[in-house]
Amino acid sequence: LANNVGQLWEVYKATELSELSIFGAWLGVIAFSFQIYFDFSGYSDMGRGISAMLGIPLAPDFGSCIISFTPADYAHNFLSSLGLWIDDYIRKPLSSLCALEGKNNKAKKILTTAISLFCALVLLLWFKIGISVLPAIALLLVPTLLDCLFGIDKALRKNKILRPLGWIYTFSFVTLFWMLIKTRDLFCFCAFTSLRYSDMAKIRRTDINDNYL
Repeated sequence: LANNVGQLWEVYKATELSELSIFGAWLGVIAFSFQIYFDFSGYSDMGRGISAMLGIPLAPDFGSCIISFTPADYAHNFLSSLGLWIDDYIRKPLSSLCALEGKNNKAKKILTTAISLFCALVLLLWFKIGISVLPAIALLLVPTLLDCLFGIDKALRKNKILRPLGWIYTFSFVTLFWMLIKTRDLFCFCAFTSLRYSDMAKIRRTDINDNYL
């Protein structure tokens, strides 16, 4: 499944920007999101299956995150074991250290947001995320901030009517995140050449000769 869906992404990725439609661009990005999902799901199933054959039980590490209706649920299901480790050894100790229970609501929200951002930073360091994916990381922090400040996740969990909207909200953020991760080279290219994106979109393969633009 991952390879077949990935072929669709490769087709649209190889298309010239001038010939790429909005529908085609979104279809390619969504295909890449599903490719990532099927890859991780398959690897997790194979890992648990091989461990079971060797008599070593492993806890589930990859849930059905594709049907999550909040970004927090998606992240939790995508990396559940790592998320539990960060929760047990970083978030909870920091919350206890800051004595959140004794704070007023405003101070509690500020500290909770700061702790969430620090946990996100630890996650980035774990995967050795480089500066080239900062736009993607900035986008990923948006739902975290919205939840900490306005309690969006809690509202989506309580109201079943809003859950379809929550799925669209979550899937949109996740799709854009993977798009920025995959196209980080474009961001670096613009940074190193000082070209605007509109200028870069006009570049053709014929404009490159002997490795010179």
